[in-house]
Amino acid sequence: MERLLIYLGLVNRADEGYRKFNEADQYTGDSSREEFVKDPRTMAPWIMFLLFALNMVFFLFNYSQLQALSSCGTAGNVIGAATLYSPVNNVVRNEVRVFSHALSRSKFHGPPTNETDEAWEALYEGGISSIHVSQAVLLPNWTEAIPGNESYYAVALDVFHQLHCLNLIRKALLPERYGPPDNVITVPGENSVQFDHVDHCINSVRESLMCNADVAVNVWQWDDKKKRTKPRVDVLHTCKNWGDILDWATEHTMISGLDTSLHVDHVH
Repeated sequence: MERLLIYLGLVNRADEGYRKFNEADQYTGDSSREEFVKDPRTMAPWIMFLLFALNMVFFLFNYSQLQALSSCGTAGNVIGAATLYSPVNNVVRNEVRVFSHALSRSKFHGPPTNETDEAWEALYEGGISSIHVSQAVLLPNWTEAIPGNESYYAVALDVFHQLHCLNLIRKALLPERYGPPDNVITVPGENSVQFDHVDHCINSVRESLMCNADVAVNVWQWDDKKKRTKPRVDVLHTCKNWGDILDWATEHTMISGLDTSLHVDHVH
């Protein structure tokens, strides 16, 4: 410590306790290095630069940790939080689309048929995906490595979960076709609770709608035929390109399946 203070110029060589370099301490055969040893305070600028650099490294590291913590569910509301990492962030493009008219019909509308069932289920058939460990380490929440293929990790885009939930709610509204929903599951444990699948899905869709709040503007327009102003929901929206999402999910579909009874070491 004393020598460091001398290097920084905070202690004079003439101060009590300063030990002069003896001949064994001197470098030989190099006059510039002998001069350097004779005046160790010449190291002060370099030490100050090193300390500054280390402080910057620690600052950036701590800042990145705070950003990661603020993005987790336990962080609460974070104003101006950065967009969380997702492996599709740089893949999916935005596009402008017109939503359907209130009276329009599609393959997702109408009384349930085998065709409508297939159309709904096809929306989330992408299911579980796999991503490389180099992407998994960037996730704000850790996930499990795939047993037998530990370089890849299991993930699923949340939009597929929300579509699954919406379809489950649709079926719950049509018990004459699908039967009463067998959705209450008792979760075992010391404090066993009942898991109501439909109730979970209703709340999950609510959270997703509020989280990804669509701020496109619905309007009111005058109808000359009916002589009154009517609301219009068939307006322009900024959307994510659904084809891009499906392409990514197809390319990253987990082929081997996920054995949930196995656990392997993984990165957090």
